Amino acid sequence: MKKKRLIQNHAQHQVSIDDRGLNYGDGFFTTAKVVNSRIVFWQHHVNRLITCQQKLSFPPLNFYHIEKEVQQLINGVELGVIKILVTRGTGGRGYAVPEPAKPNYIIKLTPYPDNYNQLKQTGVELDVVDFRLGHQPYFAGLKTLNRLEQVMIKDELAKRNLNDGIVLDITQNVIETSMANIIWFRDGKWYTPKLDKCGIQGVFLTALKEHLKICSVDANLDTVLDSDAVFCCNSLLGICAVTKIGRNEFCIERAHHLSSQYAFSEVEHD
Repeated sequence: MKKKRLIQNHAQHQVSIDDRGLNYGDGFFTTAKVVNSRIVFWQHHVNRLITCQQKLSFPPLNFYHIEKEVQQLINGVELGVIKILVTRGTGGRGYAVPEPAKPNYIIKLTPYPDNYNQLKQTGVELDVVDFRLGHQPYFAGLKTLNRLEQVMIKDELAKRNLNDGIVLDITQNVIETSMANIIWFRDGKWYTPKLDKCGIQGVFLTALKEHLKICSVDANLDTVLDSDAVFCCNSLLGICAVTKIGRNEFCIERAHHLSSQYAFSEVEHD
């Protein structure tokens, strides 16, 4: 599959050693699913980028150029993954923001994970990771380039031979998995963790909330374990049943019934 990078609105293949994304994690990104030469939930991904741009005081993004380059990459692609990454560019003394800032755009196309379709059929097994997410309400929900917490979580999962795990915050509330949001069904209602102190507001979760009433709550692990069904979701995987958390098992047939009952497949192919 072809790949390409777009730097400072010019096709290049190098990033400056002074780039602020490299030096300070000064930037943000979104990762989207490509199906038959179109990006699933494209407008939601645009909204995510705009939210990050505004929250982090970046100049307005050049979406005309971004969309033009993205479309060139995905033409003829039946299934793939597109990543759009934005840094504040180069310049500034130390942490100081350059004036004016000239953002760099990095866009690349990669293959779709070959195990995702299988996971949707079999479900995913999770365990609780030891690493805890810290609180920074200003960045809560945003997909910034500051992902060292997720790197350490993935490192722990690899050492424990786990594909994914439930991640708690420093107050022991459930937040997400290492790569997805969490929702659960209990007593006829849908729930998801509050993301006002940490965690990432996923594109798929945002789209799902437009389709389904989901209550955002503070919840500890016992609350989630006492659910009728648990799912994880992101924009690449869609929605996937959780079949196990630690020693606690969930009925996949029940999860598939709920998926059908609430027409989750319609959301995934928006």
